[in-house]
Amino acid sequence: DPEVAAWVAAQNKVTDAYLDSIPGRDALKQRMTALYNYERTGVPTKKGGRYFYQRNTGLQNQSPLYVRDSLNGPERLLIDPNTFSADGATALAEWVPSEDGKFVAYAVQDGGTDWRTVRVLDVASGKPVGDEVKWVKFSALSWAKDGSGFYYSRFPEPAADAKFQSLNKNHEVFFHRLGTAQAQDRSVFATPAKPELSHIATVSDDGRYVVITSSSGTDDRYEVTLVDARRPGAKPRVLIPGFEHNYSYIGNRGSTFYFVTNEGAPKLKVVALDIAQAKPQPRVVIAEDQATLNGASLVGGKLIASYLVHAKTEVRVHSLAGAREKVIELPGIGTASGFGGEFEDSETFFAFTSFNRPTTIYRYDVKAAESSAWFTPKLLFNPDDFSVEQR
Repeated sequence: DPEVAAWVAAQNKVTDAYLDSIPGRDALKQRMTALYNYERTGVPTKKGGRYFYQRNTGLQNQSPLYVRDSLNGPERLLIDPNTFSADGATALAEWVPSEDGKFVAYAVQDGGTDWRTVRVLDVASGKPVGDEVKWVKFSALSWAKDGSGFYYSRFPEPAADAKFQSLNKNHEVFFHRLGTAQAQDRSVFATPAKPELSHIATVSDDGRYVVITSSSGTDDRYEVTLVDARRPGAKPRVLIPGFEHNYSYIGNRGSTFYFVTNEGAPKLKVVALDIAQAKPQPRVVIAEDQATLNGASLVGGKLIASYLVHAKTEVRVHSLAGAREKVIELPGIGTASGFGGEFEDSETFFAFTSFNRPTTIYRYDVKAAESSAWFTPKLLFNPDDFSVEQR
């Protein structure tokens, strides 16, 4: 609206006139810009022997997506979101490689809106394959294990004059098959009788099921439903009913499904459910601890659980039966995140950040129980000049 735009411009003129008169701002800006101008890399995702990650050279508005065909091979640029628009307001949002690493489904976010347009990139050629899925919002992207397509969540297409005013009603999960038009996408799960619910779809580790996590509003109270991916049209099975607790799917081995939950455990625990049973009951695998459980993953034949212990990260390795085997040694006092991957992988990656050290990416060899730096940023100061202690 021209009137609003003029009001904002007038406000900024008053504000900038005052701020520009304060001495020393240029020196602060130069020093802070220099300190922020260092290379940053995200935690890589491994699929099909390839390693996908985002990297920022320092002052880029957005971090481009790169791929390596081997752990320490040369990198190749796949997507540079800085070229999406002249004003820099179009962003690369979610991105997920297919299981064989041949394709990447990625979401484009325009102007800060929650709406997404999903496209698919051929990794070998670095070119889009032409698939486009619109009206995606509040969605995960989860590939079928055979790479034939991916699951996503969307709302009905809004009226042309109400794109940013439509209510978030009738969220629905679809499957998009590569090489087909969106109009042919198959509806997988919907709750027309409860239009206020939102649904997130995740393909189970064995590819047999689509795990649907449904929620009402923003509370972390979920209902979990299983859809048999091998039997389109089969009746969905409600595994965890009631919208009473937080149940976050970790993975599965056969009929045993692992979840992080707060049911009877405010600081969270890991449970397993055997879906071969008619009415599976949660079995405690990792009991609630004095520390708060931040998350867990199934990697390298182990359960890796991350905790918040006295305001810092502690990562523990457990057997599938829940027995604690070791604590991963971190580079210091700080925050670690990541530890994703496949059950069959021998490695996983994590990011570590401390008060004196910007984010560094480490590779953890699960079998050898050893960590090594995979990416270390080059800095204008020496982190070792500062000591970090907890008292």
